[in-house]
Amino acid sequence: MSWLSKVFELNPAGLNWPRGVLFLDIALVPLVVFWAIGHEQYLVSALFGLLFTWLNDPGGSFGHRASHIAVFAVVGAGVTALGFGIGGEAWGWLVLATFAVTLVAGLAVAFGVRRFVAALLLNVWFLVALALAFGLHHHARVTSYTWAQVLAWAGGAALWIVLTFVGWLIRGREDRPPMMAEIPGDTSRRKLTRPLIMFAVIRALVMAGTVAPRSDSTCRTATGCRSLP
Repeated sequence: MSWLSKVFELNPAGLNWPRGVLFLDIALVPLVVFWAIGHEQYLVSALFGLLFTWLNDPGGSFGHRASHIAVFAVVGAGVTALGFGIGGEAWGWLVLATFAVTLVAGLAVAFGVRRFVAALLLNVWFLVALALAFGLHHHARVTSYTWAQVLAWAGGAALWIVLTFVGWLIRGREDRPPMMAEIPGDTSRRKLTRPLIMFAVIRALVMAGTVAPRSDSTCRTATGCRSLP
């Protein structure tokens, strides 16, 4: 049990309160905006767009950071569109999409550990978006548009780009370290060996299996849920 106690041991030195408070302060912007306009159903997309873009900030010069963040935001927008676009479809399509996205995220290790972590973040967001879309699809009093969810995600990512630009100007246009030193910065490419491919496939099957239990009998209890023939 010694290894288990080490895994769940609380390390106060690992808590970065300034970083946490900084994110909470920034998160107030989309929170206030969406509450003010009365469209809280898009708040989650904006917050995840802000959070995951912040986590994926590679540091360095502003141009380097902005280009990498922009690519991440565009891919994330596509993942958002997919998740919310099929959220109300038959469970079989959700299984197939989950398997495909998870498999691609696992194989992204071929492009370096840094990109693998970025792919995992987008993989996590896809699963969240899928679950959120399914819930909103069966909520009679809430209307959610896929394009608006994509804009909310992009808006969260754009907010972080704007803040990095402002910080870059305030600090005299100096290069900045990565926001998350815990995330590996290795971008060296790796060969897709058999163990890596098998790990990606098994992981994709497991994640797809978590979506599969939403069977036909479960679907009949939710209005609008369709089943594959």
